[in-house]
Amino acid sequence: MGYLRILLALSVAVGHVPSGLYGASASDSTIIFVGAIVAVKLFFIISGFYMAMIFHKHYSTASLFLVSRAVRLFPAYWLTMAFCIVAVLWFRSPNIAPGLNLDFWYFVRDPVPLFLFAISNLTFVGIDFSHFLCFQPAAMGHILFVWSLPCPDGQMLLLSGGAVVQPAWTLSLEWYFYLLVPLFCSLPTRRIAVVAACSFLLAVFISVFANVNPWYRAFFPAELYLFLLGFLAYRLKHLIPRAIGGACAAIVIVAILAYQHIPVFNWQNPAGTNFVLYLVFALALPTLFEIGSQIPGERLAGDLSYPMYICHLPVESVIWALLLHERMSLFTWVAANVLMVGLASALLLVATAPIEKFRLRFKSAETRAPPSARLA
Repeated sequence: MGYLRILLALSVAVGHVPSGLYGASASDSTIIFVGAIVAVKLFFIISGFYMAMIFHKHYSTASLFLVSRAVRLFPAYWLTMAFCIVAVLWFRSPNIAPGLNLDFWYFVRDPVPLFLFAISNLTFVGIDFSHFLCFQPAAMGHILFVWSLPCPDGQMLLLSGGAVVQPAWTLSLEWYFYLLVPLFCSLPTRRIAVVAACSFLLAVFISVFANVNPWYRAFFPAELYLFLLGFLAYRLKHLIPRAIGGACAAIVIVAILAYQHIPVFNWQNPAGTNFVLYLVFALALPTLFEIGSQIPGERLAGDLSYPMYICHLPVESVIWALLLHERMSLFTWVAANVLMVGLASALLLVATAPIEKFRLRFKSAETRAPPSARLA
């Protein structure tokens, strides 16, 4: 599913290109495929499928699994953090729109929020909760919990916007999923289905009564069902008839590629008919994985998707700060962003390759170990 993951990563990256510089009507011009919000939710479903498969095939203990996931995520993330800090120092500005804003670190002096947010940024744990918090720089650290965005006071800024790497809030949710993988792998399918159903009902409740940002995006209990859809798709893959899996795979590919032209879908509202898309997507995953494993370059495409996702916003912000948009048409500007994000992603992949090779060798050794040794 590497090429599918690249499509979703591109959907997020292009969706964040600051096209509003070309006029208000240009904002929808950079929404390709399913858009950023829905793409993230589809990533969660893919993650559930992969984590169920990986834990089942390669790991005997929760600690080994979590260490492996940390080694997979943190090197590229920390390198992206370093890039953000260097960029801010280079441009001598804490705020490089649209996705690099370190005002929090410049203006807040209260040591408690500084320490807590620094730990959160280093580990990306808790960054999701910052979607519910606004802070006021002039008040030296005054922080307010909010139920909906934007922040109520024009002088207040969203705390998640002060994250060094703003897309990291989704990694926070992913990490919660990973912490639960060993538990779910030990539970019977029926109980997992019950948890998924409860989470889904909560998502439906939010879509009906509180369909506002950040509740429909960053509230972990209401996002858990997406991960569990993928998890259940792996566990129940033998019950999905090949014809149904193939049909769902075809529907999903068409829906993703033609999403903007299908009137029943709305990328700005991840609820509604998108719920149907999520279910069909989960049913298609076993077939998509089987087909993808036979296509050359799938692994490389999949490996590129994570660096592309995590570095795209700071890279696009730097390109914006270079004022290239003043000399380019809209679509040339978008193409330049895609090219530079792709290059930065490739550099991240090369930089982290030695660590990834070590991780894969370690995983292979764990897989080859006899059951008695792996349980020791």
